[in-house]
Amino acid sequence: MNLDDYSRVWAARAEETEPDLSLVQAWLSTIQTVPVESVAIRSIRSGPDLRTAHSRSTEHTRLLMESDAQLPPIIVHRSTLKLIDGAHRLRVAMARKQDVVPARYFDGSEADAFVLAVRANVAHGLPLSLNERKAAALRLILEHPCWSDRMIASATGVSHTTVSTERQRATGRAGRLHSRVGKDGKVRPMATDKGRRIAAKLIRDSPTMSLREISRMAGISTGTVRDVRDRLNRGVDPVPGHADPADTPGSPKVSSATSIGADNGTSSHIQQAILRSLQRDPALRFSDRGRSVLRLVSGIVNSRAGAEQTLLDAPSHCHCHLAKLARANAQFWSNLADELEA
Repeated sequence: MNLDDYSRVWAARAEETEPDLSLVQAWLSTIQTVPVESVAIRSIRSGPDLRTAHSRSTEHTRLLMESDAQLPPIIVHRSTLKLIDGAHRLRVAMARKQDVVPARYFDGSEADAFVLAVRANVAHGLPLSLNERKAAALRLILEHPCWSDRMIASATGVSHTTVSTERQRATGRAGRLHSRVGKDGKVRPMATDKGRRIAAKLIRDSPTMSLREISRMAGISTGTVRDVRDRLNRGVDPVPGHADPADTPGSPKVSSATSIGADNGTSSHIQQAILRSLQRDPALRFSDRGRSVLRLVSGIVNSRAGAEQTLLDAPSHCHCHLAKLARANAQFWSNLADELEA
């Protein structure tokens, strides 16, 4: 992948403040394909200071100075020119009175750049000490509290139990939130009521869909999906502790309009979940054809709410024609779904 490809992929993330670990990992896995350029040393700014044991750094720099081997390129954040990885190599170049240094540019947000700095310094060169990795984990806990313990552990090279201990020490609690972001980048609600409702609808509408697929789309575990399926088979509410209003004597009946609205809300949530899953797929993000698919699907999903209200507000004598148009579109998408599944 050339520099222009990377620039296009990461340009959209330049202003974001929430890092994406999966994209950082994807960049590291293909780092050898990122072009190496000569960067003026005087233009490079200091980046994240991850090290506390400066005596180790001094000794490592001295060893590099004595080596005749060609040193790997450093990594620089393109938009800020801050150093991400290669502080010791940069010191060696400065000591040798070089004007330029070989570097690979990283495109993305500053939040992404910090995660990349941690990942790179855990993986090679002079590895971060345990205390330095704990300090990096603490910073991620404070700046991105929605990240799960395992996700932060994956980024910093410590165990998830260590992250949990650091989280509790820093916040005085286990850091329980309404949702969390896992290692796979998926957002999972801590309260599963809404996810159970979505799973129930998927099971009713698509009985042949696998538990894993439903789990991914509803944002709940496969075990929870299995429990929802079992509860539906027994004819009870998919959410424990909730009675089905339709089956409760004396309870008010839900109008069809309300049911339609509820179904539409659930359907919209499912579409958003599928869209987020597609947007995280590197095969789509890193190719022109894939990005065209994402733009098309994103436009369809995101324009749905506005289109629905606009059409409902149309003059009543147009409703019949609009209904026929909607049914024709529904038939088109149904046929397309059959083709895609085949």
